[in-house]
Amino acid sequence: MQKEKKKILQHRIIWSIILMLTIIIDFIVIKKYNKDFYPIGTSIAILITIVPLSLFISTLLLSYKTYMYNDKEIIVYAGFYHHYISVSGVKTDEHNTIISYTPITLTCTLSEGARIQATISLTNRIALKINDKLYQEVR
Repeated sequence: MQKEKKKILQHRIIWSIILMLTIIIDFIVIKKYNKDFYPIGTSIAILITIVPLSLFISTLLLSYKTYMYNDKEIIVYAGFYHHYISVSGVKTDEHNTIISYTPITLTCTLSEGARIQATISLTNRIALKINDKLYQEVR
């Protein structure tokens, strides 16, 4: 499941490069047309920069955490629209949504009876509870 970590890194790199290029191009446009179209050039530059900036900020909210519990690897992934919990490489619960106004809760029960509940906040912060007790990420 390392592909999710790579995907998060790729999104962050791509959108940071696009954001930097957009800002550089905006400065060139503003400098070139500074004399005649300064108000128009500035407003166009700001509008063009808003999209890559918002997408770059949203890539900073992507989350991927790995936990170990009784020799089982528990993975919780919170992407743009796709969220899931996986135990030992098997997806046990997932949630797909474009936008969510409430925290997303993913649950499953292990074979030995332990109840796992992953809560993904609106900013994709992940909290894992096992048998109603907060469990910490393995680093």
